Amino acid sequence: MLGARTFTAFLFTFATLTSPAIAAPPPAPPTLGAGPNFAMYETLNGEVEHLEGLCQPAGTTFEFSAAGIATGPYPGTFTETGTVTFGPASGTDLFNASVVAFESSFRIDSVLEGSQVEITGTKRLAFVGTGHCADVAVGDPFLSSRIAIVQATYEARIKTHRGVYFDRGGSAVSLSEFYEPEDPSVGQRSFSELFISAIGPEAAKPGEGCGDENHEHIRSSECPMDLR
Repeated sequence: MLGARTFTAFLFTFATLTSPAIAAPPPAPPTLGAGPNFAMYETLNGEVEHLEGLCQPAGTTFEFSAAGIATGPYPGTFTETGTVTFGPASGTDLFNASVVAFESSFRIDSVLEGSQVEITGTKRLAFVGTGHCADVAVGDPFLSSRIAIVQATYEARIKTHRGVYFDRGGSAVSLSEFYEPEDPSVGQRSFSELFISAIGPEAAKPGEGCGDENHEHIRSSECPMDLR
């Protein structure tokens, strides 16, 4: 006859063997700046469309749209739209103006582990950048030009087959355009940027609200100070 202790141990062992295994949560996908070297950081390279409008002495805001190829943890294609604001021109050097405002929305379409990944996010100017804004007359041998080099902050939503995750960090952005004023379709245009995550190699689950210490959450700067 089984003793009480033996019987209890038997029940515990039986329950352990017959209980369904608790599946470990899927690993988090990488952030946009996931690796220890620049080769592992997400980079975007493409072209920017013609920036309509003229450079004004007091400063000018241009709307822009860009598209191209994404490489890094999420290879694929990207699109980005936004605005860039040049401050008043000062001097005749290559960089004759400051970039005083920049914001954009971006999207990256990629594949992770055989499944589609959709990354969407926003960027804002981190601090004043450098730029150039100059228009030449028709027939001038030189080209009209716009150049903007900025450091921005980004917040991104990474939607994968594992779920939705979050990333944030810094982004180095460069856009340029050189074109013939009599025919804006003639010229050279480029757009590039590099993402550097601030939260490490693995993306985080979106937070459930202010005070949630286990997750990252978008717009945390709007939370009360004692709940950040």
